[in-house]
Amino acid sequence: MKLSIFIFIYMLLKFCFSETIYVESYGENFFKSYDISENKVFRYVNSNGIFSMDQINIRGEYDCDGIVEEIDSTTKLNMICKLIDEFKNVSYAKFERKDSGSLVTVFNFLSGKGVIGLLEGEKCLGASHRFNFDTLPSGHIKNKSYFKGKCNISEVKFKKLINYQNSN
Repeated sequence: MKLSIFIFIYMLLKFCFSETIYVESYGENFFKSYDISENKVFRYVNSNGIFSMDQINIRGEYDCDGIVEEIDSTTKLNMICKLIDEFKNVSYAKFERKDSGSLVTVFNFLSGKGVIGLLEGEKCLGASHRFNFDTLPSGHIKNKSYFKGKCNISEVKFKKLINYQNSN
């Protein structure tokens, strides 16, 4: 009983003293497929475009590279992205999806400069929508995408992000 009360209070405090940062991006994806066997396909992915984090007034460009593995009808994504904000600060984020039945992508900020660097270590969730698929003469696939993610962070960290003064 005490444990249940403790967990309830912890979750209540976490919910009451946290803020949410939203990440949106729009871009283009390129896929190069490697059909290894009937039930194994590996796709190299390159994605680039623009992103925004409106609550902290940051916009920039991103460039991502990664692998999509399709093995026995299970799909996994592993991608690293370089984010360059409008002040030329560079940050890195990692995106993973380990469950092919889920549209949810887990991402976290690995390191960085500027205000995005303050998000280092934060784990976030997001989902994307891809559209306008084209097959290029090379056989590779190109499409457009929209991504929206959210990061629940502490109220203290949120205030640091809001009050951050860029030195550039």
